[in-house]
Amino acid sequence: YTLGNLTATDDASRSLLFSASNGGTILFSLLRDNLTRLVESSQALSAEEAAVSCDLIVKLLRLLAHLCIQPDLGPRMAMFSHVDIVLSIIPWFLREARTETELLLNAVSVINNISFYAVPDSHVVARRMDIADSLWPFLLSENMEIVLECLRVFGNLSRQADVREMLIHKRAHELLFMLLQHANADVVWAACGVVMNLTADTQCRFAFRDGGLTALLDALEAVAFKTGS
Repeated sequence: YTLGNLTATDDASRSLLFSASNGGTILFSLLRDNLTRLVESSQALSAEEAAVSCDLIVKLLRLLAHLCIQPDLGPRMAMFSHVDIVLSIIPWFLREARTETELLLNAVSVINNISFYAVPDSHVVARRMDIADSLWPFLLSENMEIVLECLRVFGNLSRQADVREMLIHKRAHELLFMLLQHANADVVWAACGVVMNLTADTQCRFAFRDGGLTALLDALEAVAFKTGS
């Protein structure tokens, strides 16, 4: 918890922790061990033991998310195969119908921060279709924190043509039109990021002929009204 607070805003603390943990390898190893314990031994764990494991996983994810923010660390972490450990959380969460929202939010936060760096040999970019497919159902969540964090990931991933094609195929643009009308400005902003990437692709623009332009104009009008512009 203390390390999470120290690395939230301090670059020196992030760099020191990254170096001290052998490039983050120790943190990923701790995450793997605790996640394996929670997944494979869930029936044998008491409610208290499961809660402790879950809390530790959340704190480790929070630490990793903070490390990824730093521009000289994030690209290096994006190339770690260890990232698979984080990616495995999403399908497991869906498959087992887990309810630990904080665990999910922190896992998606790590993916969001790492996916920002579309560097060569990025393990996240290589797995982008798996990530997009596993996160897609959460865009329909009633929890807007989850929707917001997933939108941010799609804002990064939709820089890739195959992800844009997948979103259009799943008619995600129709959902984006609705989210552009949301009362939460952060949700609107994140949805706009995905829309910008889709409309920049000439192969995707057709999807915005029916209602898309109107939704964008309405969103601009709403923002202008709130800001007094």
